[in-house]
Amino acid sequence: MRDPLIVVKKLHYLMWANFRLSFFFSFGLVMQFFNILMGACSYFFLTQLFPQGGSEALSPYDTNAVSYIIAGMALSPMLALSASGLYSSLVNSYYNRTLERIAMSRTSVFALFLSEMLSSFLASALTAFLYLLFGALLFHVDIGGQNVLLALCVFAAGIAATMGIGMILTALFFWTSSGKAGANPFLLFFARLFSTFDGGTFPVEVLPGPLRTFSEIIPQTHTLRAVRLLLVGETLASSIVSKDIASIALIAAVALPLGCAVLRRGMGKVKRDGYAPITGAIWFFG
Repeated sequence: MRDPLIVVKKLHYLMWANFRLSFFFSFGLVMQFFNILMGACSYFFLTQLFPQGGSEALSPYDTNAVSYIIAGMALSPMLALSASGLYSSLVNSYYNRTLERIAMSRTSVFALFLSEMLSSFLASALTAFLYLLFGALLFHVDIGGQNVLLALCVFAAGIAATMGIGMILTALFFWTSSGKAGANPFLLFFARLFSTFDGGTFPVEVLPGPLRTFSEIIPQTHTLRAVRLLLVGETLASSIVSKDIASIALIAAVALPLGCAVLRRGMGKVKRDGYAPITGAIWFFG
């Protein structure tokens, strides 16, 4: 049986190694700083083209367009990471043979995946903080400040539900060849689909019927909406908030066990097949 303290130490070492590589080499932190600033500015100036405060779709959120968009830019990437982070970790570790070396050591491959995702979450949390900081200082962004603890709990539940979806998407890695040496076109499609219809940059209430229906079946939509409403003063007594939380719980209850089953079966396949670099034509299935 593994010593929990050793497991924690390994996670800590791997997580910080990945974080330092991402942010403190090649001026990564400095460039990220300017990228965030330019992104926030671009949306601020874009919203100046439209009248402020007159949208009925924004009225339930008690905010303006700038605050709505910048809050979405801060929170949405963490949910996107929950959906694609595991797959990205698999691709990186498989392609550079780290997965093979870890599998032959006493360290669990799941510690490798978890550490990479934690380092990415840490980077994403820093990015979210900077978005909100710049928004508050430069553009007077106000996302509310009530029910913060409850909003964080709902956000964590949403991340868990979205992570279950991400584990299911790892089937694309285990049972297809496309994307083993780079970005998977299927995953890119789902990532774009989720980010477009999760309500991060515009309220899903403006979507037409079929697209609105799709937005309501992904956990990101319920998470962002519930967090926004809680921060502006809504409580669990709100019918919208309670329905969103129930939807998150239902999706998590289905997606997490199914995702774990896919992940375990897929890792068994990798152990049987071994490392097989993709050369020549790319085959989608096989």
